Amino acid sequence: MLQNIRDNAQGTIAKIIVGLIILTFAVFGTDAIIQSFYGEPEAAEVNGEPITQVEYERLVERRQRQLFNQMGPEFDPATIDQNALRRAALDEAIQRRLLLQAAERLGVTISDAQIDAFILQWPAAQQDGEFDPERFRGLLASLGMTPNAFRAELRQELAVAQIQSGISQSAFLTEAELLELLKLERQTRSFRFVRLSAEERAETVEVTEEEIRQRYEDKLETYRVPDRVVLRYIEIQKDQLAADLEIPEEELEAGYQSELAAFESSEQRSASHILVEIDEDMAEEQALTRIRALREEILGGRDFAEVAEAESDDLGTRIDGGQLGVLTPGVLDDVALEKAIFEAEEGELSEPVKSAYGYHLVKVSSIQKTEPPSREEIYERLRGEMLASRAETAFVDASTRLADMTYSAEDLTEASEEMSLTIQTSPELTREGIAGHEIWSHPKVLEQAFGIDVIEEDHNSEVIEVSRDRLVVFRKDIFKPTEIPPLEELTSQIRAAVALEKAKAGLVEEVDSLLADPASEAWSALEWTSVIDGARSAQTHPLATGYAFSMPAPGEEPTRQSFELAEGYMLVEVTAVTLPETETLQQMMGTLMPVIGSRIGSLEYELFLGELQNQAEILRSPR
Repeated sequence: MLQNIRDNAQGTIAKIIVGLIILTFAVFGTDAIIQSFYGEPEAAEVNGEPITQVEYERLVERRQRQLFNQMGPEFDPATIDQNALRRAALDEAIQRRLLLQAAERLGVTISDAQIDAFILQWPAAQQDGEFDPERFRGLLASLGMTPNAFRAELRQELAVAQIQSGISQSAFLTEAELLELLKLERQTRSFRFVRLSAEERAETVEVTEEEIRQRYEDKLETYRVPDRVVLRYIEIQKDQLAADLEIPEEELEAGYQSELAAFESSEQRSASHILVEIDEDMAEEQALTRIRALREEILGGRDFAEVAEAESDDLGTRIDGGQLGVLTPGVLDDVALEKAIFEAEEGELSEPVKSAYGYHLVKVSSIQKTEPPSREEIYERLRGEMLASRAETAFVDASTRLADMTYSAEDLTEASEEMSLTIQTSPELTREGIAGHEIWSHPKVLEQAFGIDVIEEDHNSEVIEVSRDRLVVFRKDIFKPTEIPPLEELTSQIRAAVALEKAKAGLVEEVDSLLADPASEAWSALEWTSVIDGARSAQTHPLATGYAFSMPAPGEEPTRQSFELAEGYMLVEVTAVTLPETETLQQMMGTLMPVIGSRIGSLEYELFLGELQNQAEILRSPR
């Protein structure tokens, strides 16, 4: 039986089948084959509806491009917190999906006419104030989208925008409500406050060894530290490769000569003309006689522009003295007229020139020629272009070579010596990485740094492209699994925590005693800070001001209250509240009504989004 199988496998049909399989894998890749069985990977699921990994990655890339565009060419990508950016992108994708689902439930529809109107008025697709189909198609090409895909995405965006505007613009505020709001917003308060620090008292609190041991045992898991790893790594940076490259002088000279040979000197000419038309009322001979007469008048001293305004039959240019503007070769339809303009000397009055319209007189007022750039200018540009091209080639070659040398190597030594790269040591890393660091915040780096291949199998990582100009490969140096440090290592930390807690507990009694008897000497002896007629938005003492404005207005007696702080307590005493004049507030209402209304609309929209999220079933894929 096995022999039959072997014999049949050599047949023509079998070879065709194998060829088709190979072609399928070559064209679509193994991922496409696998996805056809298992489906496309998902980044999240919102109410049972998937957000694919492709959608998510596209949004991440869009956010990165927005950051680059906002920050300009000097922006350093290494400053991006990749983890935070990816979290924000996923949050945005989930929020958008919730809004689209809400739009469908609410019956929000966008017609083809609305989409057409948006596209025709889209500023990015405008040229000289009008819709330009070629510009539009170019924009879609740069976005990697077909017209149908663009219309589908635009339909979704307009539906989301319709929900947002419907909620935001339907918010309103009555004059009475605004008046009361302004009274609260514009009132001032006189108050005083004092901080009572538990940290200062903690320095004198006694903590026993038994208390430290008991705290350690009671909160054992809170002291657990996560997995940590220290890596040995080598990296390749494109700019370092470029720094080691040199461009021979002969190559620069060859490039310079090649550009000179291809250079076409161009020129621009400012010209004016006078036209005598040949038509049913003016025969050719009559037109020629008239144009010659006008030429004689100009040669006799009459101003060319004056003659053009009075005598030219070109109504479009006569009002400007016959000016045709700045011309370049190929602009004019009439070959004879263009030839006369570009053969005339500057300031020279031409002989009569016959065109399809009649006879012309031409005068060139200025000639501007484009000269080839200097050798130094071309050398500088060519050097930059050649260095960039060769650095890119060297970078790709180095990437391939590094991957080959480290794939199955027992360490990084051979690669570092052969490629003259320094083996470096990373800081101690957790799975969260180091925010803002180009390498140690990169998701793929962190995934592999704590992966089985690196941690358990002691293999080198893959060569990871952390940016377009930077590669890194690493292996484990030290791995520290999650653990709870022994009591001896935590004694001083626990002692300080217990002392602060005991000091704070003692402070509670002191605060209660002070509030119970504000007429006491202890209350008066406190080191108060006073604020007279402080505004709600004052920045001098923002924390105390916030507390003071959260308290009830005083009556015959000041209002007193305590507020817990991380380091102790704050006592606040409000002595007076001053309300603004109603007449003054009424004068402000006309200006503030739309502003406050807009804020309320935005708040209501945020509440709507929050409610959508609270009611939704959202599953995020672990990464």
